Amino acid sequence: MTTLDQLDIPTEEKSQLSRVHAALLETLLELDRVCGENGLQYWLAGGSCLGAVRNGGFIPWDDDADVIMKRGDFEALVAHRDDFGGGFRLVLPHELDNDSFIDPVTRVYNLSTRLHESGGRDEFYGEIQNHCWVDIFVYDQVPDSDLLGKVQYRQVMLLYMLLMGHRYRGDSSWSFTPLQRLVVRAASAVGRLIPARTLLSLYESCSSHYNGHPRCGRYRGFTVTWDHVWIETPSEADVETCIRVPFEGVSLPIPVGYDNYLRMIYGDYMREPPKEAVERELNSKHYSSRDSGFRYEPPGSG
Repeated sequence: MTTLDQLDIPTEEKSQLSRVHAALLETLLELDRVCGENGLQYWLAGGSCLGAVRNGGFIPWDDDADVIMKRGDFEALVAHRDDFGGGFRLVLPHELDNDSFIDPVTRVYNLSTRLHESGGRDEFYGEIQNHCWVDIFVYDQVPDSDLLGKVQYRQVMLLYMLLMGHRYRGDSSWSFTPLQRLVVRAASAVGRLIPARTLLSLYESCSSHYNGHPRCGRYRGFTVTWDHVWIETPSEADVETCIRVPFEGVSLPIPVGYDNYLRMIYGDYMREPPKEAVERELNSKHYSSRDSGFRYEPPGSG
């Protein structure tokens, strides 16, 4: 498998990615500590789970970290948020400054980091957004019925487009057709008239509506793009328990049914993407571009 040293990028960018990985690992270990001390289950999600299985750690060109928790464990984690050390902060989506919105995702921020020199975007969301983070996605039960699942998705999608009215101007990771751009602008204009906190409450209620219902044996993490929810719907057995696997010299949890989970997202997940795809990934990263100004002062470095 490709390693960070084998990437065809400048030495400084490799060094920056290495620092990003170190900061993210520190954050994951703090989350792991808090969850372990309180008997809460979480597992590495998406590319973080893929990296654990395929690379034994971070995907070399990746610069973020994602975890997933079931709703009950997530709510318990929020209740224990003060257990995080002083160098970390758990922030819920509605807690950003200026009634603003980025994504319907809770994050654990590493306060020992700085992504870049502060600017208008940081003033809009609050300086907390200028630290690197681990995303915490929430798994909710969804109906076995495809029709009910599609209805729920459309509701979540509408709420997401309304929430985009509370984003920093031009702050979108989506690529739109002209018609899509028109629809999103119209929805955003309406959404600005409704407090972000209200919309996020509706979003959470809609996402968790089927929890505990019969005939709801699948799970889904709701984070939206234009044409699909960031969606995994493994069986309950796949995510009922976790196993710990090597990750950057430590051990972190992944779902026991990780093979089904990863195949659902990536297909042949052990096959690395072509070089061109890796280069596109590197050009779109949060922290690792050579002019990002990323800083990380690990504990004891001062």
